[in-house]
Amino acid sequence: MAVRCCLAAALVLAAGAHGSSEQAASRSNPLRKVVTLLQTMQKKVTTEGEAEKDLFEKFMCYCKTGGGDLSSSISSADSKVPAVGSEIEAAEATMSDAADKRAQNSKSLTEKDSFKADFETALQGHGEAKKSAVSELMATDKYISSLHAECDWLLQYFDVRKAARADEVDALTRAKAVLSGADYALLQTRTSGFLSRK
Repeated sequence: MAVRCCLAAALVLAAGAHGSSEQAASRSNPLRKVVTLLQTMQKKVTTEGEAEKDLFEKFMCYCKTGGGDLSSSISSADSKVPAVGSEIEAAEATMSDAADKRAQNSKSLTEKDSFKADFETALQGHGEAKKSAVSELMATDKYISSLHAECDWLLQYFDVRKAARADEVDALTRAKAVLSGADYALLQTRTSGFLSRK
């Protein structure tokens, strides 16, 4: 059938081709033109036939060996199914463990964040207490410094004040004695002379 189609196509081409240089040469011999066309078609059909034959042989080879390859592949896949199933179960168990661990870590993180917030609040409170304690300490140090200065002054002038106090006590004792009637005539001074003129 294919050969007939090719032959018909060749005749149509041969009859319809006018104007080329080959046609000018083949006008002289139209039979030669048909023969050349048929030879070209024969070469083409032979080449296509060989390609189809090679393809057919490859297909037949695949059909002969492909069934065995497929059955061996299926049997190896069937033998792997239980192993893959156990691997899937192990992976699911691992995922479940990981989810539990993640939940525990999340809970732990929440607790730690809560503790951190509590400690930061306590730290702020202690910071304020420290500020007040430092200001109180500074006030106490200032008071101690002023007391120390006063004590230094008292210690420095203690002997002078003691002598002045002793002189004061002695003068008061004499004044009391004078008022009591003691005679200090021998002890009169210029001031006592001034008193006697009265």
